[in-house]
Amino acid sequence: MDIYHIGDTTYFGDSVSQRWMVTPSHRPLEQEKYLAEINPLSMIKITKLEEVQYLGPDKKVSGRPYLIRARAQVNNAFLNTYWNNFCYQFWIDRGSQYIRQFSLEASHRQRPQDRLAVKVEMWDFNGRNITIRPPQ
Repeated sequence: MDIYHIGDTTYFGDSVSQRWMVTPSHRPLEQEKYLAEINPLSMIKITKLEEVQYLGPDKKVSGRPYLIRARAQVNNAFLNTYWNNFCYQFWIDRGSQYIRQFSLEASHRQRPQDRLAVKVEMWDFNGRNITIRPPQ
């Protein structure tokens, strides 16, 4: 999923058609409410960790971050409406202790054979300003 929110405009990338849907808005609060539901960082609003496993440093990722796997309960109404059995992996930087990336897998509530898989990578913490340009 590719989503950019720049100023009063939101750009949604459609992976099937390879085109962009552009949504101008003069109501930023409505856009913020919608974006909060699909915001990747809102996916790690965890209320309870279960079955936490330390898997050691991940040698396949630069910096060899610590890898943690856990089942969790999530404080995200959008996710909880459709999905359950949340399983996370967190790659945590050894020095700064920032989460460098995480992955989430979950089962659909009504069709358990359908799976949700999300991977989020983060970088350039406290670095230079990043310029985001609207997609063409």
